[in-house]
Amino acid sequence: MSEQPPAPPTSPDPYPATHYAPTWSAAARPPLEGLAVAALVAALLFWLWPTLGLVGLGLGVAALRATRAKGTRGRGLARAAVVVGAVGALVALGATAAVVVAVQRSRPIATDVSGPVTTTVNRLDAGHCVRDLPSDGPVSEIVVVPCGDKHEAEVRARVTVRSQQPWPGQTRVDELVRQACELDEHYARTGEPLDVVWSPDESGWNGGDRLGLCVQRTR
Repeated sequence: MSEQPPAPPTSPDPYPATHYAPTWSAAARPPLEGLAVAALVAALLFWLWPTLGLVGLGLGVAALRATRAKGTRGRGLARAAVVVGAVGALVALGATAAVVVAVQRSRPIATDVSGPVTTTVNRLDAGHCVRDLPSDGPVSEIVVVPCGDKHEAEVRARVTVRSQQPWPGQTRVDELVRQACELDEHYARTGEPLDVVWSPDESGWNGGDRLGLCVQRTR
């Protein structure tokens, strides 16, 4: 039996089959939540305008909800806006409270007091009766009594000196207050001579105090 000749070697397929193999890539990042950016900007600007702290706080809370609902980025920014906005809101509330207290402390008290009331000079107004006239010098507190009670003086007018000049000296300030008293319509109607003026001292004048009081002694 004769041997069979070996089979010729097979040649590679000149047209091999191909397959599509996509390359691996990171998933697309979700968009940044614009509300979170706006919230943080508003919260940081509370130093310029304290009420923006409240705006930043509200937008920060809304941004947290939006990122959760839409799957957007920016939760860290929203949290920062909430924290900074809360601080700004506290500053705004504190500033508002301070202004309210300052206004209350400078507003004249009622003239129809029912008994002795200790108050500051800047809360006196026309019609207040002063129990005791203080001696010369700085005056901070005074006792107001019903005008039917024994008293040493009565406030006839409350005036404002229209001057922005630097401290001109106590004598000049007293003169300016006296002139304002004499021009005041309420005081002019009394037709009585002016005995005493209470004027700002140097510290008050430099701090912007321009209040003057026209006072008459009890006859």
